[in-house]
Amino acid sequence: MSRLDPKTTRIDPKNAKNMTKRNIVYLIISVIIFLPLLSYAINPLHKSPDKIKNKLIKKTKIGFTKEKVKEIGKAQLNLILREDEYGPPDREMVIPFKDILHTYLEAELGSHFSHDYFVFRTYVYAYWVFDRNDKLIDILIYKETDAL
Repeated sequence: MSRLDPKTTRIDPKNAKNMTKRNIVYLIISVIIFLPLLSYAINPLHKSPDKIKNKLIKKTKIGFTKEKVKEIGKAQLNLILREDEYGPPDREMVIPFKDILHTYLEAELGSHFSHDYFVFRTYVYAYWVFDRNDKLIDILIYKETDAL
């Protein structure tokens, strides 16, 4: 059995420098690839509108008053809820509520890069729909992709 002699097992300094540079390049490439994938995986706004809605309904339950929803939106969800008299741009979303709806609260939940084309941003909005008694009857999620 041979033993390694520290005097004969030296690393060539030039080769070590090249290996270090190569490792740094590999690390940079890995980070460039991994970070967008990680961002995509953990961003909750990539989820379907139904999943986003269900998460919001857990915090702002159907039947809550407008004031209660505003309180929760500000304190727990860290959202700026604005009074909105028009509702979502997709008018077909509100057809089921046309006889009972009265007002909306609107908030931009955030944005993410579109999963189809990473150069376009998708903005996600939530609309809390209230009846004439200012009771929450539904939450609508609207996604809009900015395609320049």
